[in-house]
Amino acid sequence: MTSDFTSIAVFCALDVGKSEHHGTTLLADGRKTFDKPLANNEPQLRDLFARLQRKGGVLVVVDQPASIAALPVAVARASGCEVAYLAACRCDGWMFSTRAPTRPTPEMPSTSPMPPALRPTC
Repeated sequence: MTSDFTSIAVFCALDVGKSEHHGTTLLADGRKTFDKPLANNEPQLRDLFARLQRKGGVLVVVDQPASIAALPVAVARASGCEVAYLAACRCDGWMFSTRAPTRPTPEMPSTSPMPPALRPTC
């Protein structure tokens, strides 16, 4: 995969699941073009990737590299899309710990127990 994203016109994020995935696509200018559940079946995935490729190069990003994402990854590659994985994060149970901070601290300035690097920006 290339690290030069100038050839990518569509970014497709897939939150993969056992029976259903959730897909969200953004154009390079930031416009959302797709945001809904997808069945875990080849025809629906092929159709989505074909429609996205009409706009240009497609980068498909999946949240799990294991067997649960095997079908969407295989279909994306066979369709000519670039594929990438999100890097895993190790939480060590702190998020669900009763000792997770609930008041702002210098390390975690919001009331969220999620570290700043992992907090949503929108």
